[in-house]
Amino acid sequence: MPEFVTALKSRFARAKIAFVTPWNVDALYFPEVIAAIKEATASAGVACYDAAALSGIQVNDAEFRKKYFQAPGDTAHLNYEGHGLMLEKVEPFLLAL
Repeated sequence: MPEFVTALKSRFARAKIAFVTPWNVDALYFPEVIAAIKEATASAGVACYDAAALSGIQVNDAEFRKKYFQAPGDTAHLNYEGHGLMLEKVEPFLLAL
């Protein structure tokens, strides 16, 4: 991950680069992946939105997924309403870049 972030910064030197972590999915290795993204972006000085902690997306709640995800078993893809909910949270972060 650190090499990837460094390569992105080098290749797109004039671009604003930001990362958004995955949701806090209750599955193997998600906490480690989220931690690796946060650590690599912080050390490289790249903005990172911690969607697992800040988005309010309750990916592990079946009723929430029925309302805001594309399918009840989907833990990755928000539907229209879910994108609206996420936008309320992430928009200030994006506008501040």
